[in-house]
Amino acid sequence: MNISQWKVLGGVAALLLLGTVGCTDPTVAPKSTVTGANYFNDPNSYVQFLAKVYGGLALSGQAGPTGQPDIAGIDEGFSQYLRLYWEHQELPSDEAVIGWNDIGLPEMNLQTWTSSSTMVVAMYYRIFFQVGMANEFLRQTTDAALAGRPGITPALKTQIQQYRAEARFLRAFSYWHGIDLFGNIPLVTEADPLGATAPKQSTRAAIYSFIVSELTAISSQLPAPGAATYGRATGPAAQMLLAEVYLNAGVYTGTPHWAEALAAAQLSAPVPRRQQHLARNDLPHPPGWAQNADVGRRDVPDPRRVRRQHEQHHLRHRRLLVGAAPEARSLQQLRHRR
Repeated sequence: MNISQWKVLGGVAALLLLGTVGCTDPTVAPKSTVTGANYFNDPNSYVQFLAKVYGGLALSGQAGPTGQPDIAGIDEGFSQYLRLYWEHQELPSDEAVIGWNDIGLPEMNLQTWTSSSTMVVAMYYRIFFQVGMANEFLRQTTDAALAGRPGITPALKTQIQQYRAEARFLRAFSYWHGIDLFGNIPLVTEADPLGATAPKQSTRAAIYSFIVSELTAISSQLPAPGAATYGRATGPAAQMLLAEVYLNAGVYTGTPHWAEALAAAQLSAPVPRRQQHLARNDLPHPPGWAQNADVGRRDVPDPRRVRRQHEQHHLRHRRLLVGAAPEARSLQQLRHRR
């Protein structure tokens, strides 16, 4: 699949999520003939829309670097999803510092953010922008929605079912970030009508259960890994995300799911792939690794050093955006970060 197939028409997100906006000046000719009613007349629109959902993780808006951002209230250059997520994970620790004085950065560096801090608000908006995009894709690709649209061949309909699984993966991915960073957040799906009522706040445990059920359901429906699906969600990717979620189950629900985490992790990394990551004894050893003749001259981590590094890491200023102050948290509560 080439790059051009993954590009999306500018404005598709706003068009589908907000509906067709009427022109306020009847003397001005419309700039586009694409509307919410005819956008899906083009069979390529489905993969283009899905590309926008994927693109929301990496792109800041429709044009970039400024002018058509996906979210407002923050400099567009700072609004990119993965940039915000990295800043939330790393800047409150001593692992990274961005020493600029831009709005939002000092609070993250010094752990003085609040619920109204620019970076915190932008991350929250990013998460629910992604959720909203995925929900709208799912609304527009039901059997009822596809019925009667032009160009829906049996092959395309089958492909759209796979696209739906990918959209559900991306939604679960963002919901995981939501409960990890913010705790109790709203749970909104494609079944909820747009703009009818404000979404009600759900619980961390309820959204955890939703994520697990979604990933379990779609694992076999996602595409297989390979060159043709590079960069897209696959079955092993769903198992890896499931393992991550299970690892944090004790924090999210109060009940650990270690066995489930191990099982999912094993499904995500077949043995041949795991073998590729084994180091060689005839090459220089990275810090923290030691030779072990008992495992066939493969390199294995020095368990004492790795454990010490992990414990030090978990104790480093890992204050969550919700809950008690860091001094009131035990190491066991903080271990979910890695």
